[in-house]
Amino acid sequence: MLVVRSLAVAAVAIQAMLLGGVLGVRSSIRSRFMRVGMLLSSIATFAAAAVVLASLLAVGAHTIPEYVMAVLDGVLSAAELAGVWLLVLYINNQQRRDTLPQEVADLLREHRDAAEHARESYVRAFDDFPALVWRADTAAQRDYFNKAWLGFRGRTTEEERGDGWRQGVHPDDLDGYVDLWLGAFEKREAFDTEYRLSNADGEYRRIEEHGRPFLEADGTFLGYLASCSDVTEMKEQADRLAYLADHDPLTGLANLRALRVALDRALARAQRNVPSILLVIDLDHFKAINERMGHSAGDAALVSVARLLTEGTRAADVVARLGGDEFAVLLEMTEVDGAVVIAQRLVDETRSRLEQTGLSIGLAALAGSDDVTEVLRRADESMNEAKRGGGSRVVVNIRAARHDA
Repeated sequence: MLVVRSLAVAAVAIQAMLLGGVLGVRSSIRSRFMRVGMLLSSIATFAAAAVVLASLLAVGAHTIPEYVMAVLDGVLSAAELAGVWLLVLYINNQQRRDTLPQEVADLLREHRDAAEHARESYVRAFDDFPALVWRADTAAQRDYFNKAWLGFRGRTTEEERGDGWRQGVHPDDLDGYVDLWLGAFEKREAFDTEYRLSNADGEYRRIEEHGRPFLEADGTFLGYLASCSDVTEMKEQADRLAYLADHDPLTGLANLRALRVALDRALARAQRNVPSILLVIDLDHFKAINERMGHSAGDAALVSVARLLTEGTRAADVVARLGGDEFAVLLEMTEVDGAVVIAQRLVDETRSRLEQTGLSIGLAALAGSDDVTEVLRRADESMNEAKRGGGSRVVVNIRAARHDA
């Protein structure tokens, strides 16, 4: 019986401690239901243990059967274990709840840091690219320039960052380039363009640029990446080739190919009664100049004639070198009489300004002609007739009409 009473005293003491623990943590229990339930269960088990202990102390050893005391002792022990379990469970759950947001935050931070590191590693791979590379963030501010860009510009990343790069764009190209770039940025579209950018020596170079949106694997927009190349020499060579395709390299005049294109347009207008006249011109005594004074003197004579023809005609007229010592002038929106005046003035100017040479000019109207070849043939026939007549003269071939000056 003494053992049973001792167990009962221990049970009451444990229940008292459990009750005190529940009262101590009740303010931190977020669930009102759990807070009330734990408090009531603790009070009930404490009260039950106290009643049992009081009964044991008030009665004799033979009044209560031993099996009843054993049952009561088991009930109290179960209540004690349940109380301890509930309190421990709550504390563990509370600790886990308190640490979960921090764990999630840590995981998110680690993921973000890993993603940022991967992006930076990807971009840094462009550091040693020979092409000029820049990157812009989601606010259209440029925050990365590779070594090739910085070396070309002769500036630091800090100087180029943000809008600092704009200082290098040619003033005539800046507004158009910025409008194109920001327009593509707003639409998240690729863009390709050319503009002039100053290098470390202050020389403006022609830049070809290709910009593309920079995306995460899941499609998240991260900004823009652009690759640029200095195409100055390539463009200059292309311009030279395009120029030579339509111009005579010695005199700088249009060549036969360019003249044919202009004649095609003039023939189409002639069908609408817009008059045009073709002059075919031969330099008199050119062979003698070459033989007596050398080819350099002959070339100088050709250049002088080219200058004289250009100065003696309008800016809209097409002056061409056909090859050798032959030239041509297309006078658009000009009647025959006006063309004769111009041709004779050219003959007179050459005679007065150039020694030992002159001009033989054949004139043909485009009206009524079938094609360019026919017009060239008729004008050439008139020119040959002028040479046979002694040179330094104008011969007109307008189908049946003819004029000698």
